[in-house]
Amino acid sequence: MWRLCEARGEPMPPQHACRIVAESAAALHHAHKKTNKQGKPLGIVHRDVSPQNILVTSAGGIKVVDSASPRPRQLDAYARRRAQGKFAYMAPEQAAGGRVDRRVDIFALGVVLHELLTGKRLFKRDTDVSTLTAVGNCHVDPPRRPCPA
Repeated sequence: MWRLCEARGEPMPPQHACRIVAESAAALHHAHKKTNKQGKPLGIVHRDVSPQNILVTSAGGIKVVDSASPRPRQLDAYARRRAQGKFAYMAPEQAAGGRVDRRVDIFALGVVLHELLTGKRLFKRDTDVSTLTAVGNCHVDPPRRPCPA
């Protein structure tokens, strides 16, 4: 849907963008709250929330996917060994290599919402270094969009 809107040079209709993000947030919340049989939190953090990992099915369902994710019990050790995710959607602390928790997924989902509503990339720049600098600065101009007549 995003690519179709992009090809037309239009942002996604707000009601569609909000539904996609709301259902994605619900799916992430479900994963974040998962526990083992003893009730101990599994500490699942997606770490790669981006438009490429949010799918809209032909029936209109929303799926948050990531085929590269390790199993939940491996997440913390895996994340310390290498940065995971797309730079333009990383939270500043994730980009800096700091310890991450579910808030990085929420941050990334906010970036996705901003981009869907404005039709413009928020932090993406010409180079990875420039993108990481933009993420680190985390300067966000208020979105502006003309109201339909």
